[in-house]
Amino acid sequence: MPDSPSDTPLTGGCSCSYVRYKVNAAPFVIHCCHCHECQRLTGSAFVINYLVESSHIVLENEAQRPVSVRTPSTSGYGQLIQRCPKCQVALWSYYGGSGPLVAFLRTGTLDLQFQGKIVPDVHIFTKTKVPWLRLPEDKPSFEEFYSYDEYWSKESLERRRAIQPAVKKWREKQEKFCDGQAETLDEAAVTKMLADVKL
Repeated sequence: MPDSPSDTPLTGGCSCSYVRYKVNAAPFVIHCCHCHECQRLTGSAFVINYLVESSHIVLENEAQRPVSVRTPSTSGYGQLIQRCPKCQVALWSYYGGSGPLVAFLRTGTLDLQFQGKIVPDVHIFTKTKVPWLRLPEDKPSFEEFYSYDEYWSKESLERRRAIQPAVKKWREKQEKFCDGQAETLDEAAVTKMLADVKL
């Protein structure tokens, strides 16, 4: 655990192809989240997120960037969703707990040739799972969240430890994205967030 794809880079983008990206690292883990907020945000039964250091997501065209929208999250720390400014597809999120250091990439935005390689490592917030969905028996599932130390690979844990000083710095400065407030941030505000937590 995890047995996520390691053959990077992966490529993807929004529906209109205005925002295109490349992911240059394997994920820490792939979550399938069944929380009510993810259900509401996707209009579906769950969302599948590829967790990776945000520094490993590279835009094909720096001039064609996503816009950032603050929204609530089940954790209470809020999230900052990165959306295409034209078609509004959600590409990835930053959550308040780790701020802009870790991206929760929406795997449905990966290019089609990579879709068959994406299998969730763990199912979370299953207490709000839709009742008709049967979870795979060979993958761990949790009514709420879980301990990274018990389920992540040694390599993923080492990568996570490497960014903890910056995560701590983020928490000291920001604490959380304004949970409960929908707000679109301009590029300068997000760039400043990233600059403020660099090691």
